[in-house]
Amino acid sequence: MVYKFILRKVNLLIIILLMCLSNNYAFSKIIYDKNNIIISNIELTQYRDLYYQANKKKLKEDNAIKRLVLLKKTINRLEINEPEVIKNLDKIILDEFGKDVFKNKMRLDFTRYFKIRNEFIIDYYKNKLNVNDFKKIVSSFSNFNIPISNNNCLTIIKVINIKEDENFVENLYESFLSKQKNIEITIDKKKYNVCINDNDYKVIENQLIKYIELNTLDEFNKFIYED
Repeated sequence: MVYKFILRKVNLLIIILLMCLSNNYAFSKIIYDKNNIIISNIELTQYRDLYYQANKKKLKEDNAIKRLVLLKKTINRLEINEPEVIKNLDKIILDEFGKDVFKNKMRLDFTRYFKIRNEFIIDYYKNKLNVNDFKKIVSSFSNFNIPISNNNCLTIIKVINIKEDENFVENLYESFLSKQKNIEITIDKKKYNVCINDNDYKVIENQLIKYIELNTLDEFNKFIYED
């Protein structure tokens, strides 16, 4: 009797789970289906939510689909061609994030892709980044208006555009490497403090990441697509 009761309970749970899955599929709509890559509207919503959580930036639908296609291509190819890479990556993810991340396929693949892509960015930052890179990054801004001071930024003398100041760029480069924000420049043989706040640093940092992403794209694609 007890066995039959348990069996009925198990069967009931299976039926409930199947109904839940059926409901999910019923509400799911395929919005992309090319080259063995299928994306549903539910997956897209999950991806956009995860991207926002990671980057504090909302993606437009077209951009999100492009990024999600690349993510799926990357993970699919690695699972087929480099299963050992995925295995080692999952061990790192398990140690860092715990078991919960493995309960959701989209969250797991997002984390996998994020970790893989970041390895290329971190490697470039640690081993290849140089002052010429920073010159290009600073020159990419239409202007670079920064306050200067002669008393450790307690009061601002004026705001100047120091985009072309090589001394500033070199000091900014050293500042990022050392994680120190004390930057000085010399104007007419006088030293001034460059007053960069946290928001300014974040803007520069975001531009730096974009620059490194672009410069590591070929290497990343080679890693992903080589047979």
